[in-house]
Amino acid sequence: MPAISVIDDIVIQAPAQLIFDVIADYNNFTSWCPDYHCEILGADKISEGVQVAHCLGKPPFTTEFVREIKSIEAPQRIDEAYISGALVGTGSWIFTQEESGTRVAYDCQVDGTGIIMNLAMKLIGTSAHSKVYQNILNSLKNHCEAR
Repeated sequence: MPAISVIDDIVIQAPAQLIFDVIADYNNFTSWCPDYHCEILGADKISEGVQVAHCLGKPPFTTEFVREIKSIEAPQRIDEAYISGALVGTGSWIFTQEESGTRVAYDCQVDGTGIIMNLAMKLIGTSAHSKVYQNILNSLKNHCEAR
C-alpha cells in the first residue's frame, strides 16, 4: 500500500471541458496557482508518454518531481505516473459533470523516495497532500469560475 492514498476533490461551477483544458495546459499552471510551476518536456501540449516537470512551493521549500502522462480521456480524466523526483506512484485528474457543476478530483497513490521522505510520507503525507491539493483545487475553482 502506498504511503499516500488520498482523493481530494471540489465542485466547480464550470463545464468539465473548460476545467480539463486548464489542467491540461500545464505550462500555464502558475497563471492561476503561483506556487506550482510545471513544464511540459519536449512538447507543446500533453499527450500519452509526454513528461511534465513539477516544482511545488517556493525556494528553499520546494518539492520537485516528474510525471508521465499515461492516458487521456478528454474531458473525463488524465492518468499520470510519478516517475522521478521526491515522489513515485500514480495520480489521476478526474472530471465528473454533476447537476451542481463539475466535480474535480485528484486521486493520488504515491510513496516518497529515500528513507526520510518515505517516513515523512507515512507520518504526515496524507494530511499534507490534502492541504496542498485543497489549495490547488480552490485556486482552480476561482480561476475557472471567473472565466
